[in-house]
Amino acid sequence: MPRHPSFHGSGARVGAALGALAAAVALAACGSSSDAGPKGPGSGGPGGGAKPAIAAEVTALRKSSCPAPYLVVHSKHYPKGEVRQALHGVFRIHHHPRRLVPPINWAQDPYNSKAYRSILAGLKWTDILLSAYRAGNLHALAEARDIALDWIDHNPRH
Repeated sequence: MPRHPSFHGSGARVGAALGALAAAVALAACGSSSDAGPKGPGSGGPGGGAKPAIAAEVTALRKSSCPAPYLVVHSKHYPKGEVRQALHGVFRIHHHPRRLVPPINWAQDPYNSKAYRSILAGLKWTDILLSAYRAGNLHALAEARDIALDWIDHNPRH
């Protein structure tokens, strides 16, 4: 898939954003304190129980050595309705609700807006999923991981 023209020459910024999200996902799964998040299988929170494969991945990450606990990028409280929407793939991108479920069209620009493209590529909008994971929802972490992996698949390094 060809890169969107707005991404030309911004590989370092996009790479940094992706690296930050990947680190956030990995760190969110780690936890070195008692308040580090869900405590094993079946603690999927509002989205229901976690699938065994997801729980196994989280367990493996918890056993690995981790840096300091991840503090969600925004210390923002997300309303339950907004979290529920995000768990169903609806996110607010530049003040517009958009359904973003892999495979995502990363070149989309329905508003002909450089700000929209920047926010979409920055992945900061996935913070709501990491926040939901920190509140106990394992499914939210899997959703954030799937979005990050989709971004990687559609934005190969040159």
